[in-house]
Amino acid sequence: MSSNSFIQRWREEITAGVSGGLLLAFSFPPFPTRFLSAVALVPLLGYFIVSARGGGGDWKGYLKKGFVCGFIFGIAFFLVLLFWIANLIPESSARIPWLMVPALALLVLYLSCYPALFSLAMSLLVRRFGRRA
Repeated sequence: MSSNSFIQRWREEITAGVSGGLLLAFSFPPFPTRFLSAVALVPLLGYFIVSARGGGGDWKGYLKKGFVCGFIFGIAFFLVLLFWIANLIPESSARIPWLMVPALALLVLYLSCYPALFSLAMSLLVRRFGRRA
């Protein structure tokens, strides 16, 4: 499977996750754009509303897409928010990038599970109750 077909298959999830995650991450300091937090979840929640219109289809595929969308959202958000962890002790002579970069990657992957679980629950609720969810 080529990466081009992966991107085409998951295009909507990647777009909603990355745009929402970046909007939310840029609403935190040191960026002077706190107003973005008011609209940061719009791409993620809009994805669920648009995908709920599709009707039918299998539940497992729908829940999987919701989980992936939330996981991508979490990766984009936490990677931008926690970039400083890889260079945690810049003044110290005891730099260990071979340990800090994998620690950052594991932390981002772990913390991305929380938005993914939220998106999984949201996709289940939207699938069950429609736009009222």
